[in-house]
Amino acid sequence: MAEQSIVIVGNSADGTLTSYRLGGDALEPLATSRVGAGCSTFAVDAARALVYCATKDPTPAILTLSLDRASGVLTETGRAPIAHPLASLHLSRDGGLLLGASYHGGWGEVWPVVDGRLGAPTAHIEHDALHCVITDAAGEFAYFVSLGEDLIAQYALSGDGSLAPLARPVADAPTGAGARHLVLSTDERSAYLITEFSGEAIHYLRDEAGILTRAEAISAVDPDAG
Repeated sequence: MAEQSIVIVGNSADGTLTSYRLGGDALEPLATSRVGAGCSTFAVDAARALVYCATKDPTPAILTLSLDRASGVLTETGRAPIAHPLASLHLSRDGGLLLGASYHGGWGEVWPVVDGRLGAPTAHIEHDALHCVITDAAGEFAYFVSLGEDLIAQYALSGDGSLAPLARPVADAPTGAGARHLVLSTDERSAYLITEFSGEAIHYLRDEAGILTRAEAISAVDPDAG
């Protein structure tokens, strides 16, 4: 029988992660593991059955958790302190690099990962109210979304975890839009940004150099909602 997927849900206020087994269109509850309040962002290394989870209780940290696929239980195996809580975590380079964005701290960092352990940051950037970070599938480009500055900071991401600004360092969003979450299309020729204050989905074209160019936007809000 094919291995069934496990779904993990973060319960930020409770400070727990709940795991479920996905079978067809049904979720079977497996386990709830306590990790610490603020556990609303995490990244999964499925190949190694590891979960990297950002928490803020008792102090801000990134936890390494080992997943037991049979029981769904998550067990802490490592803890790396950080300066501020994180809004976003993203795993890249086949699990070798972890990227994070801190909304409250206004910074983004890259950490090397070896055997589930985080090393010292290899890159540090600063933008107001960073809300999201992603990379392309190959892990060659990184994109940090700043809600406070309404922009997407664009970088080349090296194998050693260093960041270099692209020829066009930022892709803009409309002033006051509240840029929040970004995803790439499957073919990676487009990116889509959702905004908080203007309620838009913004489409960006992506070229071979990794540069995003704003193309169009549609409302993501029910016009009858007021």
